[in-house]
Amino acid sequence: MSDGRRETASFRSLGTLRVLNVIAVGFSLAGTTGAILGRLFSKGEVGVACALSTLVFGLAWAALLRNRKTVGATKLRWGWVASVPLAAANAGTALGMLGVTSTSNAVEGFLRGAALGGTIGAIVWVPALVATLVCFGYPISWAQKRAQQGLAGEERGELVVGILSGTVALLGLALTTVLLLSPFEPSYEGAVRDPLGPWLVIAALGFVGAASGFLAATFAKRRELVRRLFVRKVEEGAVTGYRIAESAEGKVLMRVTSMGQGYRVANFEEPLCDLDEAGEARKPLALTARL
Repeated sequence: MSDGRRETASFRSLGTLRVLNVIAVGFSLAGTTGAILGRLFSKGEVGVACALSTLVFGLAWAALLRNRKTVGATKLRWGWVASVPLAAANAGTALGMLGVTSTSNAVEGFLRGAALGGTIGAIVWVPALVATLVCFGYPISWAQKRAQQGLAGEERGELVVGILSGTVALLGLALTTVLLLSPFEPSYEGAVRDPLGPWLVIAALGFVGAASGFLAATFAKRRELVRRLFVRKVEEGAVTGYRIAESAEGKVLMRVTSMGQGYRVANFEEPLCDLDEAGEARKPLALTARL
């Protein structure tokens, strides 16, 4: 027998899971972008500047996509509208950071680099934005639609986003590892080999992206399994203090509290979560927060 306190945590909202996936998307984008652009320009310094800038704007983008506010009466969310200016700002910031190190006037170097990155840099950031929307935007949009089906649907959507983020981060980490093992050879006599420091930073970003993505996926799957097992035990009467009530829309998980003693005993019931006919969680009820 179990009083079910620990198991009912799987019926709460997915705050922790959402945060994990925001981190996974941001760090996955940063690590992979740094590895690709660092290799493209054969310089770790370029890769780390792009990675750090992408980390900041990638986290902001991943968080904005979860904002349900739409543009006027349309169904278009502000997070999607912000994708283009965020991508341009990301490119401008990355080139601005590189511009600081290439001139004695840091402010002038940053502004010049930022201007180039946001305009001419579109040659790079526009294709990168398209790739990002295909790899992350569509799956996140799909996950948001799953969330409309209830808690279990959102959970499965977050599972997919976590696996995708972790996989992309692993690919970027694999590329970075190859570059770490075989740093770029000097292109001309007397040149200095590309230092390993920037590549270690990029590798660390990729590792965090992979770890947080797969952790989110594992957390989502575990919640689902724990909840299914708990509902089945409650239906079988194996958990004291809980019962499944039938309703017109499906089922409701109820917590039953006995008050009084002897013939004065009375049962107080409070609804915890709406369930569908299959027992899948749809919506945590207000009193769930008191668990």
